[in-house]
Amino acid sequence: MTVFHLREQRYAPSSHMPSHAHAAPSMSILLQGSLRESTGRRSEVALPLSVSFMGADISHVDEFGPSGATLLQVHFHDVDPDFENARRRLQDWTWTHGGTAAKQFLRLASAVRRASDPQVIEQLVVDVLAAGIPEDPARGPIPAWLVDVRETIDDSYGWPRVADLAATAHVHRVYLARQFRRFYGCSVSDYIRRRRVQSAALHIGSSKTLSATAHACGFHDHPHMCRSFRRESAMSPSEFQRLTHQGRSEITPCSRTQSAG
Repeated sequence: MTVFHLREQRYAPSSHMPSHAHAAPSMSILLQGSLRESTGRRSEVALPLSVSFMGADISHVDEFGPSGATLLQVHFHDVDPDFENARRRLQDWTWTHGGTAAKQFLRLASAVRRASDPQVIEQLVVDVLAAGIPEDPARGPIPAWLVDVRETIDDSYGWPRVADLAATAHVHRVYLARQFRRFYGCSVSDYIRRRRVQSAALHIGSSKTLSATAHACGFHDHPHMCRSFRRESAMSPSEFQRLTHQGRSEITPCSRTQSAG
């Protein structure tokens, strides 16, 4: 049996949570806003649909973006002994951006909103854990040039071509494709689409219309955004908007700081 508790937490705009650690392992999905999380020399910028897995007693720093952040958090007190891969995942610090884990986590968030049966909630928690386990994780440090490629994609509001990314990195595009999948678990084009969808999710809920959001986030048009959004989240932009507006979140006070972007 997996023992856990759920908590939805909202953090104040442009705030900062200094170095801290949790007594229990946890996983979270960012539903609204943005944040930069750092541990040691490693750092990740999270947008809506980003999912984190964190072991107990891992010190980390959080910097929240100009609109703050809302996270659905699962803190584990015990994990089914038959689920050994999940135990290993919950001993480290990792982020995934979109993908299957995000889809499963959004299903969990929807079930929480509906106050579903506890057994349904427990199964969905297990599904998120299962979805977050890489089949064949790469070992060793990620090459610096590959980190630069990913950061170029993250900083772009358009749809960069794989050939252009490879040329900038001075590698063959087939080699780029293989190394990207090896270290990040998806193709370059899948990662680009996920980041564009995350950018759209960040804009949803603002005063912009969905059509304006599609244009601002580099989609060809509103239908293109809807197709991509549903592929990455298993729900439409409107459904995601309703989901994120249904929660009642407790605001966590933090010191103010520079925005996370």
